Amino acid sequence: MTHTDLSCQYFPVCPGCALQKQVASPPVASRLRETMRFNIVHDNVVGWRTRSKLAVRNQGQTGLFKRGSHHIIDIQHCPLHHEAIHQAIYWLKIKIQACGISSYDESTRRGVLRYVQFVVERRTGLVQLTLVVTEPQCLKNFISALWDQGVWHSIWVNIQPEPSNKIFGDRWILAVGKEFVMETLGGNVIAFHPACFGQANPFIFEKMLTSIREHILPEKKVLEYYAGVGVIGLSIAAKSKSVLMVEINPFSKKGFEHSTPHSNTYYIEADINNALHYLNEANVVMADPPRKGLPLNFIEALTASPVEQLIYMSCGPDSFQRDCALLFERGWQMAHLEGYLLFPGTDHLEMLGFFKRGK
Repeated sequence: MTHTDLSCQYFPVCPGCALQKQVASPPVASRLRETMRFNIVHDNVVGWRTRSKLAVRNQGQTGLFKRGSHHIIDIQHCPLHHEAIHQAIYWLKIKIQACGISSYDESTRRGVLRYVQFVVERRTGLVQLTLVVTEPQCLKNFISALWDQGVWHSIWVNIQPEPSNKIFGDRWILAVGKEFVMETLGGNVIAFHPACFGQANPFIFEKMLTSIREHILPEKKVLEYYAGVGVIGLSIAAKSKSVLMVEINPFSKKGFEHSTPHSNTYYIEADINNALHYLNEANVVMADPPRKGLPLNFIEALTASPVEQLIYMSCGPDSFQRDCALLFERGWQMAHLEGYLLFPGTDHLEMLGFFKRGK
């Protein structure tokens, strides 16, 4: 196996990966390069995933659903997973059987354990475990048996009783351990609650943070939308006059408040549509939107503002192409573009674009 190849026993049945050979050059790159020029940044193609959400069905099988069904593909030894997740899955399955914990069944809407989320704290090698359950009353002995193994950073319980495909419910309970996984990213210690978004591939994400620090205009007022817990904003704080971060998730603000403090960083809990007026006070804007891309009203407001630079992190190649066309029509130019292989094995690239005003 070369450094750009995978050899997975679950391929192609498991829906997690689309590629096994030359995974550092996914087909999507060729499609994007028809209209764009960029290099692809990549690293190890195995052992990179430090975050994983898996379904639990059929007396403790743990994995992903086969496409178009609720038939589970057990992926206990997925080569993408960090070694700590392999160990965590091993102990979880043993304790599910030993404690008689029932798995959820869509057809009967019965069973307790629906999903699990694993988050590795790299500095300790311990795993933050979230048990997504229909009801929490029968979990005390199970959680105690799990905790005795010494592999856990913390164990959380999330209550999701609704018969839907939504993974998490609204109620989070810390059963045992510490509240936050503490991860060093971009030179800062960042606090992650299990309800907060975090990059599954922190190794490549670090390279993206380095590029942002290199290309961002210095000593400017920076405004960041879709800020999450503030990883990107905090990483460029030392190079900026000020950084204002905007995010709608209330758990993310809590994580920001427990991360490395900077005297020139500020955080607002708001939807982007209620925070567009801040564009008029910014010199640089950063945005990391969901897959659907940037709202048109944001692009219009950005163009009408005095902002000099847009840094756009995209997880949706199709919406990124659309948004680039809209920005170019309004006089923006691409100053620099990179592709990041955050999910080796998939036909996917994360794009990082630096836009400037046209002359």
